[in-house]
Amino acid sequence: MSLPGRLLNIDGVRIFCHRSGPHRRVPIVFAHGYLVGHWAWRHVLPPLANAGHDVIAFDFPGAGESDRPPPAEYGYDASAFVRTLMGVLDALEIERAIVVGHSMGAGVSLLAAAERPERFEQLVAIDPLVYKFSLPLDAHVLLAPLVGQSLFRLLASKWALRRYFRTVYRDPSLVSPEWVDYLFERLSRPGGLEAAHATMQFLVDSTSVEHGVRAVRTPTLIVWGEEDRLFPSAWSQRLAAEIQGAKAVIVPACGHAPAEERPEAVVAILTKFLASVHQPHRAVG
Repeated sequence: MSLPGRLLNIDGVRIFCHRSGPHRRVPIVFAHGYLVGHWAWRHVLPPLANAGHDVIAFDFPGAGESDRPPPAEYGYDASAFVRTLMGVLDALEIERAIVVGHSMGAGVSLLAAAERPERFEQLVAIDPLVYKFSLPLDAHVLLAPLVGQSLFRLLASKWALRRYFRTVYRDPSLVSPEWVDYLFERLSRPGGLEAAHATMQFLVDSTSVEHGVRAVRTPTLIVWGEEDRLFPSAWSQRLAAEIQGAKAVIVPACGHAPAEERPEAVVAILTKFLASVHQPHRAVG
């Protein structure tokens, strides 16, 4: 369960990268959410590549097929993930890109666009990590000083993954045994649990993203699953109001992961937005 690709060396960390489609357009770079890796984009990449787009999906450190360096060597925070995203662009010699991010990857992409606007042609933030969200009590315990990491390691299981992803998706049948096996195998690789736990610290304190979004000037589309149980879809309008010229689109009958739950709708939304760059007002209906 992996798309074909190669490893890029970015600051001494091997980053998995898939690329397909002709290289004659501005590349579209996809940045995934927590735990899932590039495989979460598997339903939207082929139709876009077949339509003539240059599509790229990579794995952040700690996920998918990328390295899992110890937290002492890689921060697993906003600044580290932004450096990785920009490092992917540099390694592939991409001057400007269209970036599509989901959840954590969308938060990273928003922050990167705020800091390095000259590298972004367009930006799509799907159910992005921006604002502080409610955590269950057990998550707070897992982040407790000293004991949190040990508890995380002790409680990590296929059952825990299944429980979490049934919150992510509107349709629980998407949490198939094959998908849980995929996630657990990668979580269990050397360094995987430590990386996942360190990344949780960023997820619960995304203030750097929240403070940075007002500086985004890239043409931005915000896409949100109507029934997202992690980040309320009402936040789409709040975020759109904070980014100059941004538009928001709601995907009906969808949870937190539109690219997996409603891929046809996401491809249609992306296709329309990508075409809008050539229109005077970059309008999105």
